[in-house]
Amino acid sequence: MILRNGRCFGATIFVSLLFCFALSDISAQEQGTAVLRREIGLAKLQSMAGKLRLGMSRREVERLLGKPAYCPSAGSCNYTVDAEDEQGTPFGLVVRYIRLAHKEGEQEKQTGKLEEYWVGRIAE
Repeated sequence: MILRNGRCFGATIFVSLLFCFALSDISAQEQGTAVLRREIGLAKLQSMAGKLRLGMSRREVERLLGKPAYCPSAGSCNYTVDAEDEQGTPFGLVVRYIRLAHKEGEQEKQTGKLEEYWVGRIAE
C-alpha cells in the first residue's frame, strides 16, 4: 500500500476505524455481561438470604443452602456465586454462628445458631 495514493490511505483509515469500533463494541459487550452476571448473582444471594432466620441451627442453614463455599474462621461461613464488583472483589452471603462481644471483657461465643448474616463484598 502506498500512502501517497488517496484511496489506499482512505481505505487504511476506514479499516482502522472499523477495527477500533469493533474493539470498543466487544469491550462494551464484556462490561454488559459482567454487569448482568453481577445482578443475577446478587439476586441469587438475596434469595438465599431471604430463606434465613436468626436463631436457625447451622444444620438447618446448610439443609436450606447446602454446604458453604468456605469458612474463613470458626463460626463464620461464606456462600458465593459468580458475581464480583468492578475491582474483582467477590460478592457473597456471609453467615455467622458467633455472638460477638459487645461489652468490654465479654468474649465472642460460638452458639451453633445463626447470629447474623448479610449479602455484600467478601474478602477472601
